[in-house]
Amino acid sequence: MKHSSIILSVVLFLNLTAHSQTRPENLFYMVDTPESFESFRKNAAQISIVCPQTFLASKEGVLTGSVDPRVLEIAKANGVKVMPLIVNKGFDQQLLHDIVSNPASRRRSIGMMLEYARRYELDGWQFDLEGLHISDRDSFTLYFRETAEALHKEGLQLSAAIVHALENVGGPGMYQRFLYENWRAGYGLKELSEIGDFISIMTYDQHTRRTPPGPVAGIEWVEQVVQYLLSEGVAPEKISMGIPSYSVHWFADYTEERGGFSNGRQVGYDWVQHLLGK
Repeated sequence: MKHSSIILSVVLFLNLTAHSQTRPENLFYMVDTPESFESFRKNAAQISIVCPQTFLASKEGVLTGSVDPRVLEIAKANGVKVMPLIVNKGFDQQLLHDIVSNPASRRRSIGMMLEYARRYELDGWQFDLEGLHISDRDSFTLYFRETAEALHKEGLQLSAAIVHALENVGGPGMYQRFLYENWRAGYGLKELSEIGDFISIMTYDQHTRRTPPGPVAGIEWVEQVVQYLLSEGVAPEKISMGIPSYSVHWFADYTEERGGFSNGRQVGYDWVQHLLGK
């Protein structure tokens, strides 16, 4: 999840039927910038869960990080749940393998989650452990199950941020195969959704620098992402939609090595407003 450069809002996708009185929840991903803090402060009354991106995991399962006391104070005053992210820095695949494949590392990290939860009076955690190889699928699922069991005993929640997918195949080329083996197939969607309290699916990026230019998250494509989750057996009330609050400005570029090609840079809401005001 690209929390280092953008701020995302996530809406819990609940099964809103005529017989359901449950209302959607708004989840806010918070990064360590003044702009992100100010956005949380101004909009706390509309936020259900705040997920600060503040904890890193080492291969030994040691968690390092903290939660801004101001965030805790605002959250408490507005009834906002606090569920920090746990990240493998740089989405390091080997680091993630070392964590999930080592029982001692798993136990150590779970113990620290419980200790930090007591210290900061947290409501739970979200795994943002990305770059999982297909061969580590069972180990990751076991780690997620062990963590959920420990957290649930303490009345805490657990969720996971998952990269989007549209199908359970390798695709037409090497790039698609790479994504499948290293970013998608390692996550058992149905199993994780049943074990945890919800999963946050990243409905972005539809188009990247490796594809033709296009929207970050076109509505039809987003619907396809959600429909794929449902087809895999994920219950609607367990789906949290990761919605990007940024766009991409595409432009023609050139280098001697590549020649002419399309390039893009992320632009946020403020920059879009600036462009519209010209």
